[in-house]
Formats: sequence, structure tokens, C-alpha cells
Amino acid sequence: MDAGLAVRTAVTTAGSYAQPAVAVASTAPTELPSAQTVSPVAKDEAARNDPNLTAGDSITRDAIIDPNTSEVVYRILDTQTHRVVHQEPDRAMLRQMAYVRAKAACALASGANVVDATQRALAHIDTVM
Repeated sequence: MDAGLAVRTAVTTAGSYAQPAVAVASTAPTELPSAQTVSPVAKDEAARNDPNLTAGDSITRDAIIDPNTSEVVYRILDTQTHRVVHQEPDRAMLRQMAYVRAKAACALASGANVVDATQRALAHIDTVM
């Protein structure tokens, strides 16, 4: 008795197509004179992406909370001179945030609209800069 299931193998033949003739060029010589070879670079210090820092600098990183803005400030300090090499956000941005916060606090103390005072302070900064 046949259940109607039959396994049939599919046979396909690849067609033979005409292949274009390709001219093979002669290869270049693999042995080069020493003047034309490339030598590996001597082992050097790893490349750095920060142009402000050189390989000999000794630095430290820290994070503080700015007392005027209550923002977290990330700093890179030179341990020899104790100077700030880089900080994020920068000082100008911290001053701007402190100014806007002070204007909003004055508006709140006088009973004015805090949002309007903040927008006026930001507009004043944009016109001054």
C-alpha cells in the first residue's frame, strides 16, 4: 500500500556557458631591492589621542561637585603643577549655569515667574556672547 509519499531526488545539470578569454598578465617580482622595502617601526609608546597631554606627563583624574551649580565636574589634573589640564563641563558653562540659577532664585524670592526669569537670563547670555 502506498501512502502517496515518495522521495524524489532533484538532478540539475549546470549549463555550459561560454567563458570569455582572460589574458593573464605577468606578475611583479616578489623580491625587491632593500631601498624599496618597508621596514617595521621600532616599538614605541602607544599613540595618544589627547593633544594636550604628552607621554611623559603624570596626570590624575577626579570628580568634584561644583558648589555654585551642584553639577558634577570631571577634571584631569597635572600632578606636578597641580593645574587643571581639562575639565568637563568647562568653566564658562559652569558660570553660565550659576548665573541662570541665581536669576531663577531671585525671581522665586520676589514672587516672579521662575520660567520667565530663566528664559530672560538665557536670552541675556546669548545677546552678550
